[in-house]
Amino acid sequence: MISFDGTSNTVVDLPSLHCVQGNNPRSISFMIQSTYTGNANYVLFTGSLGIGTLFGIEFHANGLIVINASYRAYIPSSGKAINDGLWHTVLVAYDGSTILIYVDGRLDNTVTNWNWNSDTSTVASTLNTVGSSNSS
Repeated sequence: MISFDGTSNTVVDLPSLHCVQGNNPRSISFMIQSTYTGNANYVLFTGSLGIGTLFGIEFHANGLIVINASYRAYIPSSGKAINDGLWHTVLVAYDGSTILIYVDGRLDNTVTNWNWNSDTSTVASTLNTVGSSNSS
């Protein structure tokens, strides 16, 4: 378990994890307790830093879960803030075209197109994370 107190920049780095990569479907699930209110900060990521090579889950200042694929980010404008100091279960799933974010068992947000820096490319065309394995 990881507890973010808003003072340390703790992140779980999974670049060497043998997991699904490329544009293959995948899901990441974790429980988290946080009071973080700063700017975007990674919680978990896989792949390597670079355009189209990283798949990251991070907090935004609004307390919502943000998906970042290295310089392409989905920053939701509404949803369940999870920086209230309580434990929350988060599941992020990618089905090959859509990213789905679940918080405490409920669908919180979905995205098929990026919406940061006026980027309108599709998730499927740009995700393509790289890592240790391409197996499913």
